[in-house]
Amino acid sequence: MVAVASAFGALLLGACDLSEEDRGALRPSPRPRPAGDEGPTLEGDENRNIGWENRVAQIRALGPERSAAEPGSLRGMEATHAPRLTVDGRLAEVVVDHEMRPPRPEGAGAHFVGTLWLEAETGVLALYDFAPTDAAPPNLTVRLPRGVKSLRAFAWCNVHGLWGSAPVALP
Repeated sequence: MVAVASAFGALLLGACDLSEEDRGALRPSPRPRPAGDEGPTLEGDENRNIGWENRVAQIRALGPERSAAEPGSLRGMEATHAPRLTVDGRLAEVVVDHEMRPPRPEGAGAHFVGTLWLEAETGVLALYDFAPTDAAPPNLTVRLPRGVKSLRAFAWCNVHGLWGSAPVALP
């Protein structure tokens, strides 16, 4: 599994209560594999990243999950908060059409997508933490391991919480 973010985001470790060991696990994934390298399968625990799974558990604990179909009290924000998941062969891309606004000198607070991740039926495949100064729109491209049957994408906004995509079934 390989994850590549379009902008190099800083890890937002101060915002989460992680051990030093977990902090070390939360870093951008390695560069994409060379052409012709088939990559890993989904079988076994070698594809699990406990740091990512812990980060996701922390985010889920912050509040309810919303989606384009069920935005709850945040109706009207679906277009700028719900992640779009597209799959082309063994590449999956997650994009959120959201601004990345750092705090402003006049006192306006930061508003940005802090975390994007992709889940398969076995757990988190890729996760990336963004900084408010990263380029918009936040996105994540992942080379899928063989054997993936379904995917969901998730985005966490520092103001409007957790948003999930509809599940995508793969052949």
